[in-house]
Amino acid sequence: MDKILVVIDAQVDFTTGCLGSKQAAEAVVRLQEYLKNHKNDYKLVLATADTHQNSEFDEKSTIEGSEIPKHCIKASPGYALAGDIAYYVDEVIEKSTFMADNFDSLIDDICARDYDVEEIDICGFCTDICVISNALLLRKEYPDVKICVIDDLCAGTSEQNHKAALDVMSSCLIEHCASDRLGKKK
Repeated sequence: MDKILVVIDAQVDFTTGCLGSKQAAEAVVRLQEYLKNHKNDYKLVLATADTHQNSEFDEKSTIEGSEIPKHCIKASPGYALAGDIAYYVDEVIEKSTFMADNFDSLIDDICARDYDVEEIDICGFCTDICVISNALLLRKEYPDVKICVIDDLCAGTSEQNHKAALDVMSSCLIEHCASDRLGKKK
């Protein structure tokens, strides 16, 4: 049985950049350490990358472009995966919205590798926007697979929103636990 890790939008702009926070900066350090120590626990480590163009924000041509400050412009410093995360990732999947808009290709990629998926662990940024959106998509595609959000390797737009998102995911049968408790009986 195979375990997969999906790292959601662990990019500079969401951690230490323009949309970052103290909580995100601390979580990304823990995430890097976790990847260093647990990469081999996973058959596959995927990362998503929020991917935008200047025009979306300049022309306010999308809801995100008109409601959220400019971020994750492709090839900008803020677009890059934070720290040394890229070193541990097998594949990066670009997405242009909160949810992986090419999510079918992510699912197809997992299936094409003929994995016997036992567990999908998720971490990243922001818990209450992109993490929850993608976790729910994974739950839809994998209704009988254990899905766990590694809560201390995530940060939300606020601590309150982070906790609220974890509660919503729990109600959708998506577990959450701290990285040091992952895989241990509750």
